[in-house]
Amino acid sequence: MNPIWAIAPALLSLAQPLAAAECSATSGRERVTLVELFTSEGCNSCPPADRWLSSLIRAKSSGTVIPLAYHVDYWDSLGWRDRFAKPAFTARQEARQRAGRWSFLYTPQVVLNGADFREWRGTTDPAHLARPAPARAEISLRTESRSPGAITAHVEVRVPEVSGPGREGTVLHLALVENGLVSEVSAGENAGRRLEHSAVVRDWVGPLALDGQGRISAAHEFRRNDIDTRQASLVAIVETANRLELLQALRLDICP
Repeated sequence: MNPIWAIAPALLSLAQPLAAAECSATSGRERVTLVELFTSEGCNSCPPADRWLSSLIRAKSSGTVIPLAYHVDYWDSLGWRDRFAKPAFTARQEARQRAGRWSFLYTPQVVLNGADFREWRGTTDPAHLARPAPARAEISLRTESRSPGAITAHVEVRVPEVSGPGREGTVLHLALVENGLVSEVSAGENAGRRLEHSAVVRDWVGPLALDGQGRISAAHEFRRNDIDTRQASLVAIVETANRLELLQALRLDICP
């Protein structure tokens, strides 16, 4: 199914004349740096990485550095079921493994713009993570909050260098992200610990393929009554389909 037509029902629902809080953002000329942490509440070596990722949020680095935490599900059978874990996040790590030709998966793993980044422990200044490069995609992102638990993302992407058949596919992902999360772990390797999390990916949409002209205009409605919108944001990621090479990303806080 064409991914653009697959979201048509969500577009139709927006025709209703309801009041909505709206916010918008547009990407810049410089490509941002994407920091992806693969983690789990069942892993006793993961909390330091979770705290490190949270420090990026506190440093207000999201203009140039976008952190994301994916909770993988392959720890869930080892004593504690992580309520933030999803098979899609394990699949994301596996795709990263294939693209990078890594020999195995592990947690915590930090991936910096697609590259395995094991030096994260010694990096306390987010500015040291930035990898300046010209943006290869243009992203416009707009959010609407029409009712409690309903967040609609409108996104437009243009990749000037992509045109015609025979080029590697380019895709869009949307992530619904939440900060300020806390879990009281009662079993597994972290039994008795209170774990705090930031930049947790709560929902993951995609890949949505760009057309032959390197464009997509899409909308998606997230329905999550368990999300605190005051702590939430949306992230749009544009990357190549096979190598997962980042072309651009954009983060936008949900409107209050």
